[in-house]
Amino acid sequence: KGKGKGKGKGKRPKPLTDEDEVIYVAGVLLDQLIAKPEWALPFLPRVVAALSVVPGLTTKAVTAMMACTTHVDQVMEGLAMVVRDARLAVRAKPTVGITKLNAQILLDLAKVLSSSGCVDLAQAANRMKLDTCDSSAITRFVDEMLKWWGTPSAGFTDVGKNSLLDAALSVWSKLLRGTNPDSWAAIIESMENRLASAACSNLASLSKTIALRIPALKLAGEKQESLLAVASGFFERLVDKHLAVLEDPKDQEDGAWTEASQQREVIKRDVLLKHWAVLLAHGCTEAESDKLCARCPADLRVKLASVIVREAIGDAKRSQERAIWRQKKPCSGWRHAGGTPVEDLVIGMEVEGVVTNSSSVHGVYINFGCVKDGRLDVPTPDWNQFKVGMQISNMIVKKVDIKETNQFITLSRLNEVMEGRLPATDVARRVVKWLSFPAELREVHFESLIDLWAKVVALEFGADSFEPGLELLGPPLSLAGSAQVVAKLLSYKPTISLARAALSWLSQRCPEQAVGLWQFLFEEGVDLEDVLTLLTLCDTHALEFPTLPEIVVRGLSDEILERLAASNIPEARLLVIQALSDKSLRVEELPEMLQTLCEDSCVIVSIAARNLHTFLLEGGKDEATVADRAAASGSEAGEEESTSSDTEMSDLFG
Repeated sequence: KGKGKGKGKGKRPKPLTDEDEVIYVAGVLLDQLIAKPEWALPFLPRVVAALSVVPGLTTKAVTAMMACTTHVDQVMEGLAMVVRDARLAVRAKPTVGITKLNAQILLDLAKVLSSSGCVDLAQAANRMKLDTCDSSAITRFVDEMLKWWGTPSAGFTDVGKNSLLDAALSVWSKLLRGTNPDSWAAIIESMENRLASAACSNLASLSKTIALRIPALKLAGEKQESLLAVASGFFERLVDKHLAVLEDPKDQEDGAWTEASQQREVIKRDVLLKHWAVLLAHGCTEAESDKLCARCPADLRVKLASVIVREAIGDAKRSQERAIWRQKKPCSGWRHAGGTPVEDLVIGMEVEGVVTNSSSVHGVYINFGCVKDGRLDVPTPDWNQFKVGMQISNMIVKKVDIKETNQFITLSRLNEVMEGRLPATDVARRVVKWLSFPAELREVHFESLIDLWAKVVALEFGADSFEPGLELLGPPLSLAGSAQVVAKLLSYKPTISLARAALSWLSQRCPEQAVGLWQFLFEEGVDLEDVLTLLTLCDTHALEFPTLPEIVVRGLSDEILERLAASNIPEARLLVIQALSDKSLRVEELPEMLQTLCEDSCVIVSIAARNLHTFLLEGGKDEATVADRAAASGSEAGEEESTSSDTEMSDLFG
């Protein structure tokens, strides 16, 4: 009964289900969810995951979950379900035609795990707010992705497989949080053991992921130190165990052994320079940086130091770009009426106060009850940790410098390393010092060493940081090395106070080289004290006064010109004549110093002064300025020069 094409009589017909209408309605729902990714109902992700096995809706269902911005726990659970179903669908291998609905479901699910599809899925998950997502949901998703990544039949290219691993590990890294420091070691070791059985390059991907994740957490204090210690433990195992040099085979010409050894060396290089070094460069304890340096091969020492110094400078520049704490100078100035006189300060006395100014250019200044603010001695990149109005305690008066024109006070914190701060500059200083030892190796890469040293020291503010900075270079320098060091430091544009300290130190060892570099102090203005020090240096060591750029000469004050004119150095007195010739002087404005120089004991100075004096007098007949007179006499320049020369020769020989 009921056989054949006809229907059996008396048999109740089966109820019809309009599957097309069901699929249509589900598709409309998914379109709406994609258009509005903020889902209100927490059960929707599970519903959408179930729709991924409805014919023709797999792609829409996955797209909807990737776009969702709410209920992250449920979405990650749903994505894990889809990946699990897709892995099973790949193994099912439908044997019927693709026009059949069930076969189409299997094929659509398999497409989810295509080379680009699974990477897109992991990257979409990584864009979600995973820092607050349930750890078990993240773990299930990553587990499903890595199962597919490790499937031999997945058919990945090397590039595709590496991309998927990087994307999956990026999601996994969200398990490392500031709220679960006790579980960090177990989380890292679990993934390390899972990847260790495969190629060494997989552990390199894990190394890179950890190095990127820790700075993103922006932890401080004990948590930061703890996580860095866990990470360093992983890097130590990676270098000492997983990437250790393989034992030599009996057959020294074994090509496979050679290739594997070379691959390990390349990976070890990347781990040391690109991952471990970059991570620690942003701040770590001395113990952690020592572990890294101890594992650095001799041929990578300079490169390792260069990476750390580069990162430290990058931190400093980013700090300077965030210069938002600096305030304008008050109308009353930075002094405070009724405060303790500077003369009454005692070195070492403990003080406390309030931050009055903080900037990357000038540093951090504190009102600590004195008539004048004191500058707090902190590394350059850390200025932005001090905001105006912040109360600072546990400080001591470190240095008081009282001059005729100014008073300068330096304060220092009793706890040199602030709570929650591991400054990058400290790591850079340590690695420069490491590079300078042993002494025999220092000479091999001396040029690189002083370049890195200069970059680090140039980040400091005050003059009192120069000589301690020299200790980073190890044993005392030769005279030639001393000049090289200061010249290199000046090339990185340190603060004037730091440059002044460097030149003062060099003048005691190599006066001639110091004089040649002295004009650096005049690039942003000429200070009388710097000129007097230079005059004394030249006079004491019988050195010529250096030639200064015209723009500097034009800006010399009358007081400085008078000091130069009264000096014993003819080159300095000639500089006065040059400066006066560049000024727009009228006859009635001729300074007495010019008349004095006309009678100078040096013949050349005397001739030059009288030449200028004559020129000014001639220009005074029509009340023209020197500049106007020079412009008007351009066509008669040759004749005037001849007349002037004749006059000078007559003066010379009577």
